[in-house]
Amino acid sequence: MTLALWLALGLFLLAFAVFEATKHLGWTMVLAAVGLGLPALSSGVPRLRRVFYHPALPIVIVAAFTVLPGTTDQIAPGFTFGLTWLAHLALARALSGLRRARI
Repeated sequence: MTLALWLALGLFLLAFAVFEATKHLGWTMVLAAVGLGLPALSSGVPRLRRVFYHPALPIVIVAAFTVLPGTTDQIAPGFTFGLTWLAHLALARALSGLRRARI
């Protein structure tokens, strides 16, 4: 059950981020790619991995860019960055659960 929820959340966040990136273009697409790859860069350093794979920071980023004043074109890059980071985390948890279930 938990595996299906993580997978559904990850796919939803990824689809929403792709929608935002294609709607706003420019820096939004760049930061969407950075958000997907950022946690993977920390794989060799355990302390960084703990920070980058904890969902609190991307949740704070998404929440902050949700309430910040400004136009949608100004807010979209940071918001999409947080969404793709959360999507990466959710999909990583789903895939790790799938690997453990197969063993």
